[in-house]
Amino acid sequence: MSREIILVLGPQGSGKSTQAKLLADYLDYQFLSTGQMIREASQKHNDLAENLNRYQLLGKLVPDEIVEKMLFDRITESDSLGFVIDGFPRDKKQLEDFLNFIEDNGYDFNHAFYLDVSLRECLNRLRLRREIENRPDETDGAIKTRLNVYFSNTEPLLSKYDRLGVLEKVNGEKSIQEIQDNIQDIINNYLEKSRFYGNN
Repeated sequence: MSREIILVLGPQGSGKSTQAKLLADYLDYQFLSTGQMIREASQKHNDLAENLNRYQLLGKLVPDEIVEKMLFDRITESDSLGFVIDGFPRDKKQLEDFLNFIEDNGYDFNHAFYLDVSLRECLNRLRLRREIENRPDETDGAIKTRLNVYFSNTEPLLSKYDRLGVLEKVNGEKSIQEIQDNIQDIINNYLEKSRFYGNN
């Protein structure tokens, strides 16, 4: 039985991390977040941590080869039946590397869930999070810059997912439970169809 990889996509403030964790718990899959992996690795005392902290201090993105090695190693070394990934791929190059990785290793890739949330709603959610978490450095300018980078680099990948037949757009402006119920319904309908056609 092939292991499965599911992607949960969306801009900052869309709630993708929350939904990815809930879905991983529901399926008993491993939740993987590249952002979380980078934060954890940067806390260690080794050469990788020094490099990661250097990029963060300079305000630069961590190079693809480092992010991908961390993620792909975590997947291949795990004995989980499946994975729900948050925060990856972020651009065309990462997507190409990801597709090559799953093809080379024989993983199933049937779902890329995109949480469809308006720019205005994302801004409102991130502003609220800034107040709750007391993060004055998260200015409106910084938030808008991150969102613009996302919509410029990551959203164009949706057409590729659509051509692959894996894109599932979900209304991300409903309640947390309603969004998760929608995602789970899509998964269960897919499994039912797969079983039906598999028996015919």
